[in-house]
Amino acid sequence: SNGSTDVPEVQPPTTPPTTPPPGAGMVNAFMATGHVGRTVFSCDDGRTWIHDRSDNNSTRCWVDGDPNYVECDHTVNAGRGVDSGDGWFFANFGWGFNGSVRRSRDGVNWQTMISDGWGGGVSLLDGYVYVSWRNGIVSPDLGVTWQNHPNSPKQNFSHPWIKRSGDVIAMIGRPTGVNKISFSLNGGRNWSLPAVLQNEQWIKTFAEGAGRLVVIGYLDTTPVVSYSAISDNNGVSWTIRQQSGITAEWEDIFYDGAKFVTFASGRRYVSTNGLDWTSVPITVAGMNAASARGPISFDPSTGTYVRILGVWGNFYDKQKAFRSTDGGLTWQTLSSTAFRGGHPIREITLGEMEAVYCR
Repeated sequence: SNGSTDVPEVQPPTTPPTTPPPGAGMVNAFMATGHVGRTVFSCDDGRTWIHDRSDNNSTRCWVDGDPNYVECDHTVNAGRGVDSGDGWFFANFGWGFNGSVRRSRDGVNWQTMISDGWGGGVSLLDGYVYVSWRNGIVSPDLGVTWQNHPNSPKQNFSHPWIKRSGDVIAMIGRPTGVNKISFSLNGGRNWSLPAVLQNEQWIKTFAEGAGRLVVIGYLDTTPVVSYSAISDNNGVSWTIRQQSGITAEWEDIFYDGAKFVTFASGRRYVSTNGLDWTSVPITVAGMNAASARGPISFDPSTGTYVRILGVWGNFYDKQKAFRSTDGGLTWQTLSSTAFRGGHPIREITLGEMEAVYCR
């Protein structure tokens, strides 16, 4: 234990959430966004990715010797975040230079809603948009009008990014920042800072499942030291546990309706309670599973995981997309006709799209 007292006999969640089906004429879609304003999406459960577009298809991120070389992390169209809701996808771009918050229904035509800031992350819930520009800006009307957030904690975060899991949003900063994690239970209108977690340098990501918040991460030491923490009262109190014997650089975490799932170094880790974790090796067709890292997303209605290769230097002709239908144990590598490599992808989200746009 670190920072709190372990609670013996922690019980797993007992009420798996129900995933509503898409509305009439709507289908689930994975939307991936990345550098150079790139967007590409899949309407068929990750089997194929279509309408691949960017702000400049000639740009080559970090390709030494190429006349179109760009250092893509710090540009007006550096990918910083994506979220979905109400039939819309919202993405924000820009780091170090004023960028843009854009929205789209069809995944092809993106409308710039505001362009006087930059930062890491966007969330969308019930028509309310939060973007971590400046001290945080918000829109109550799907991006039509914007205002500064009156009490966002963003100013005390270093390089924050945002993740939404169900109806819970977290802002997560680098370990070097004053604050490490903050939660919002109402779309970004109000935020809380769990006091015990602000002292923890290991925090990387979180998920919500059946009313339980689970935070996972690791210390980048030799060897790596892994941790997890849980809260059953919306983040008021926490149980933190150092994972004895686990030296995993844990990636993103998901709740599949029965258990929490994450991946690291060619293994899948699962837990029913967020504190006790077990792992098994995974396989990825055609490559070393430990090297198949990158943004990942999950559709709880089908059980499908998707991932796009994000390892440094593995972009363009080396970039691959993967898909798993057995809980993340075995991964298919998509063909070059099902997915075409391109600019680095930073995030993937699951949303709903009108089926007519999937042609």
